[in-house]
Amino acid sequence: MENTQELYNTFLVKGESGMKVAERLIATAEEQVGYLGKRSNAQLNDFKANTGGRFNKFAWDLDALGDFYNSKKQGFDWCDVFVDWCFVATFERGAAQKLLCQSDKSCGAGTGYSINYYYSRKII
Repeated sequence: MENTQELYNTFLVKGESGMKVAERLIATAEEQVGYLGKRSNAQLNDFKANTGGRFNKFAWDLDALGDFYNSKKQGFDWCDVFVDWCFVATFERGAAQKLLCQSDKSCGAGTGYSINYYYSRKII
């Protein structure tokens, strides 16, 4: 996405399901309500087991892509990882990276880096 208007227009488009693209993204995030971080890589898909840490299925899935981030993110704070995961789960990797203004091996798991990617593309 090269400019703000193009990105905005993308989010207004309705897909085959009749849902706007932004509504699909929100629905993906809402499906994860109640998920709790884990103490280890055990039981990552269970919403309430092994709780009390920074391990999670979102970083696990993105780390499995191999080069989504510049390094593995499992075991770190995951607020921004969750956002990226929602985009990938909703739109597939290529479209998600365009919407997130991130390339392969990005530093996008950090909120400061993510906001700078948007600034560099003049999205915000």
